Amino acid sequence: EWKVPKVIDIQGEQSKSLKCNRVVRTPMPKKFLAIVDPLASLNVLADTTLALIAEAGARGVDNFACEIGDIFLREGKVHFHAAPVSIKPGDQKVPHYLAPKNVMSADEFRVIFMRKDPPVDEHFMASLLMLRVHDPKKTLVLNDPDGLLVANEKLFGLHVAPQFFPATLVSSNKEDLLPFVKAHQKV
Repeated sequence: EWKVPKVIDIQGEQSKSLKCNRVVRTPMPKKFLAIVDPLASLNVLADTTLALIAEAGARGVDNFACEIGDIFLREGKVHFHAAPVSIKPGDQKVPHYLAPKNVMSADEFRVIFMRKDPPVDEHFMASLLMLRVHDPKKTLVLNDPDGLLVANEKLFGLHVAPQFFPATLVSSNKEDLLPFVKAHQKV
């Protein structure tokens, strides 16, 4: 536990009256949050989110998890219904919540991992819009909500490297889709 002198604020700024060059920073909490699909649906042998949680836990980080339905805004701040989780490297059991979910602020976490798999639907989009409200000076959000909104993993490649993609059609219109399926036979 670090003791923070009164002459140094929580941002690590040095007081004008302090004569030394040493700055003591207030340590961030060692808490990570993973926004995931339901824990029971995760593949223990292949899910990289579980590997991240296991490695962070091995390094002394307290890990928490929630689902996108657990994200909400209160008085302009993003909060979660989250609970602690634990998985050890090499575990082959599906993780479970270690306690009931409690309301937690984004500011309580050093890092929030947005790891929800598709579908990219209205719930996913709403969760990204809420995550944008976090304070980036206090908490790092990976995958960045703005990046996920702008660079959808399925469509962004068509913008930056279309030459590497097969014939592609994105539409919700049946009149567009049927001729494309007939022409390409495999979709």
